[in-house]
Amino acid sequence: MRFGRWNKVPSSNAAVLFLFIGIALTALLVAFVMQRSQPGRSSIQERSAIRTGPTAALPAGAVAGDEAVVEFIATTVPTYAVAYLSEGAAQLALIEAGAAGEHMVRQVVPLTPSVNRYVELPDLTLMVVAPEEPALLLVAGAVGPTKDAILVMVREGRMLRPVNMRLKDGTVAPAEFWSGTSGVRRAAVSFSDVDGDGQQEIVVRIVRHDRPTEESAAPQVEIEVYAWRLGMFMYDQELSWAMAMSDDLFPAPTAEEVDAEDTGP
Repeated sequence: MRFGRWNKVPSSNAAVLFLFIGIALTALLVAFVMQRSQPGRSSIQERSAIRTGPTAALPAGAVAGDEAVVEFIATTVPTYAVAYLSEGAAQLALIEAGAAGEHMVRQVVPLTPSVNRYVELPDLTLMVVAPEEPALLLVAGAVGPTKDAILVMVREGRMLRPVNMRLKDGTVAPAEFWSGTSGVRRAAVSFSDVDGDGQQEIVVRIVRHDRPTEESAAPQVEIEVYAWRLGMFMYDQELSWAMAMSDDLFPAPTAEEVDAEDTGP
C-alpha cells in the first residue's frame, strides 16, 4: 500500500507540471501569432523612426521614406519644401527649423494640377529667374503614362502660393506647364535666357501632327516663350516669334539625323 501511494503521488505532480508547461507554451505561441498578424503597425513605427530633419515633422498619414526635399535659399531660418504622399495624393509642406533643432510644419498645400493629379511623387527644383527675384519652386511629375505637369510656386514668408501666368489670349491662371504626348500633340518645356537679359524664360515647344497617318505631312511647330514680369510669367509674342524664326532657320535634328552622326559613314 505504501508503495502504491508513493507511486500515485509523483504521477499527479507530473500531470500538473506538464499542464503548466503546456499552458505557458500556448500563451507564448498566441502572443507570437498576434505580433506577426500586425506587420503594418510595426512597419510604420520602424519606418517613422528613421525620419530625420524636416521630414520628421510630416503629418502621421505621410508615407515614410518617400519624400522630395528642397531647402530655400537666403532665409533667416532654415526653411524647406517637402513633397510627400498621403492616401495616394501628393502634398506639399512648408517646414521651418526651430532654435532647438526641432522642425515645424507651417503650411500644407495639396498638389493638384488642373487636369489630372500626380500619379507618383513629384520632383522639387528651385529656379532663380533673376538675382534680385525670389527663387521659384518647380513641382514636376507625371500625371499620366505620357504626360507631365510642372506647377510653379513661390514662398512668401511662412506661406507658399501658386505663381500666375498670362496666356497668349490674355487669360491669367495659375502657372502650369505641360510636356509629353497627348493625341496628335507633343510638347517639351525648357528653361533658358532667351534674350540675354539675365533672366530665365520658360520655353514651350509644341509639335502637332494634324495628319499622323501621312508620313510626308510636315508637322506644325509652335513655340511659346513666357518671360518673368511683374511677379508672373507672361506670354511674350516677340520672343516667341523670334524663337520660331530661329527654329525654322536652324531646325533641331531629327532622331534619324542624330543616329547617322553618331554612327558615321
